[in-house]
Amino acid sequence: MHKHKLSKRVKPTLLPGVPQRFSPPGTGKPAPQQISGSKRIFIQEGDNCWIVRVADLMLLESEGNYTRIYFGESSSIMARSLNYMENRLDPTLFFRANRHSIINLKYVKHIEPQLNGGFVVRLQSGSEIEVSRRQGHLLKKNMRL
Repeated sequence: MHKHKLSKRVKPTLLPGVPQRFSPPGTGKPAPQQISGSKRIFIQEGDNCWIVRVADLMLLESEGNYTRIYFGESSSIMARSLNYMENRLDPTLFFRANRHSIINLKYVKHIEPQLNGGFVVRLQSGSEIEVSRRQGHLLKKNMRL
């Protein structure tokens, strides 16, 4: 009777100087820390500079890989993605309305339901932001008593 040899599993070794294709779990960049609404941030665009409380940010809108931030009577562009900003902002104060907008719930003046299950949120500044159907369900769930 002929015996079959089982192949032995070989663990791959890394060659020195050759970068790894995948980094081991848990060694990536740490998640950005959330910043509270009472904290002040420095915003600069060209020659204009502001120091603004995070709670005073009314609206954040995606512009490609940048984010336009609206505060007071001003707005500025920041070299950060909307996803990055969402991870940094306090979720009890800020809400991701759709793929392109984050609103400060403190500045919501009126919410109007839409036929598609979403909402239109009117901010105190007069801006109207559409809340997607999926996010509309989340908004209702989070804002109920």
